[in-house]
Amino acid sequence: MNGFLAEQTPPSRLSKVEKTWLSPVEELTGEDVPYWLIGRRAADWIQRVVDHFRGRILFVQAGTSEGDAVQLDGVLHLRGPADNRMLARLIHHAHGVAGPDAVLEPLAGAVETRSGMPVVRPMVADTGTSRKMISQITAHLGQNPTGCLTPRLAALAAKVLKHGNKCVWEAAAMERWLMLRHADRFLKAMPDYPEGEHQGRGILICAGGMKYFTCAWVCLKMLRNLGCTLPVEFWHLGKEEMTPEMKELVEPLGVKCVDAYEVRKQHPARTLGGWELKCYAILHSRFKDVLLLDADNVPVRNPAFLFDTPQYTETGAIFWPDCNKLAPERDIWGICGVKHRDEWEFESGQIVVDKERCWQALNLAMHYNEHSDYYYQHIYGDKETFHLAFRRTGKEYVMPAPSRRTVTGTICQDDFTGKLLFQHRIRKWSIAERHQPTVGFRHDAECRGFLEELHRLWTWRWHGSRR
Repeated sequence: MNGFLAEQTPPSRLSKVEKTWLSPVEELTGEDVPYWLIGRRAADWIQRVVDHFRGRILFVQAGTSEGDAVQLDGVLHLRGPADNRMLARLIHHAHGVAGPDAVLEPLAGAVETRSGMPVVRPMVADTGTSRKMISQITAHLGQNPTGCLTPRLAALAAKVLKHGNKCVWEAAAMERWLMLRHADRFLKAMPDYPEGEHQGRGILICAGGMKYFTCAWVCLKMLRNLGCTLPVEFWHLGKEEMTPEMKELVEPLGVKCVDAYEVRKQHPARTLGGWELKCYAILHSRFKDVLLLDADNVPVRNPAFLFDTPQYTETGAIFWPDCNKLAPERDIWGICGVKHRDEWEFESGQIVVDKERCWQALNLAMHYNEHSDYYYQHIYGDKETFHLAFRRTGKEYVMPAPSRRTVTGTICQDDFTGKLLFQHRIRKWSIAERHQPTVGFRHDAECRGFLEELHRLWTWRWHGSRR
């Protein structure tokens, strides 16, 4: 399941949450200042259009940076390649769009207008002359005068257009600033922990599809073989990832299968793919105290004792180290509003959390994952969303020391005493092949035996097309 991004919101369709966000111009000015968008490949004569409407229309120049972009005076500039989703947010709030641009024009026709604005957004194409464009824009303003600046809003716009009648933003810098503002606003509006909704301790495994169900079967059988009696939830994305036969195989072993797409009907999520599912499952499982295990993880001892360790009792959160540290020059520190720390990245193949005590941090991590199309450009998958969310909210956690063990194709993780506890496989178990023994891998023979058992019990050949 890891590595897949499903159910993405396309750039032309903003999520319900994104539609509540302020426009970038309102973020800059502090008020809802109306504006029109102009493509970055504007012709020279468009400067006369900008000059004609100076004080009446605020123009924002954004879009692609291909070719020689004309730098207009008296406009707010977004310089550099702009992300399509950022353009979609700009277009959503824009009162009109003018000028040629290969990306801006199709998005302008696809992105719906903001609530309270005309359903059809005014679009003035490349008319070839300033006179024609001025005439068409004037006609649109006559039909919808809200696109004009009042004297007070014109004064606000003038403050933004500084340094030679230009306000220049690098598109990436504005996006970072906006995402930080959105996350801060999310934290302030986040609901309190739902008292009484989550109970007890349990284990979560994201186990959908042929590949990950096979791995989860080995993990589950090993847990039960080690004497672990904690209830288990197998989370998956849609009915095609968990057939009735698959459910029948694991339910006698104390497993409840949960379709995240059904849960999503009550608890919406903007983006929900393989990596995003992990945090989502933690938040919405029935357990209060959660041990999340990747499907391809194999414990060597019953891990239930982790809930009773002094470290967990003190903080309510245990994470394990990855092999790298986030370098101080990485953009993600500033994007998340966190000062650089010389500490290990998270390896999220195993997580232990008390949801009540970690509620704020977990919700912020989910916010990062819901906007994975942005945050995953700066970090690898879900693992650092937990790290940065805990640091951003000031929630402490504990982390065992990095393991010194090396096993081929495996990330080894120890407990707080330095004893091996988890073996997170890089090479997945496969029901379709015969695995050779791995030197140093604990319980290797038992795991291969569990695969043989599944081979006999499951008509897996019918699921060959499933991931």
